[in-house]
Amino acid sequence: MKRSIPANWKRCVTCEYWLGRRSPSHWRDHVEYDPNDDRGQCTGKLNRSTKSSGSVCSGWKKWSVLK
Repeated sequence: MKRSIPANWKRCVTCEYWLGRRSPSHWRDHVEYDPNDDRGQCTGKLNRSTKSSGSVCSGWKKWSVLK
């Protein structure tokens, strides 16, 4: 079952630098992801570390698809 998180929440799943599996909702106000497959690589401040979708860091930048 997919989960969604609001696009304005500063979490990895909504970040430009996170490479995990996700998709924008129809209105681009949420990000949908599979909680059983919610890990991805950070290409930003955390330099290639693997992070879960709900992780937070100070290098967050809103995913460009959501703008």
